[in-house]
Amino acid sequence: MDKDTEKLQTDLRFAAAFLKAHEEVKANEAERQKRIYEKAVIAAENRRRKNEEEAAYFENLRKHPIEPGEEIKEILRKNCGIDLDKQKTEE
Repeated sequence: MDKDTEKLQTDLRFAAAFLKAHEEVKANEAERQKRIYEKAVIAAENRRRKNEEEAAYFENLRKHPIEPGEEIKEILRKNCGIDLDKQKTEE
């Protein structure tokens, strides 16, 4: 083979190697984007589930408020001067 043909063959091999590398990079990037998207979907689902659980908890708390026990009422009355029984009657 003459020198020009060898140079063209070498250039062709380089071009083929670059194309193959480019395809691999594209495939890796597509796979990475897919993993990122899947993680984002999972995170969004977890946030939605957490918000639903919190909303249900607060709704239940609103319907059935927690009544402090007599010990807690006595401690508040003694240490803080807050009388919960008296406040309820004033409202």
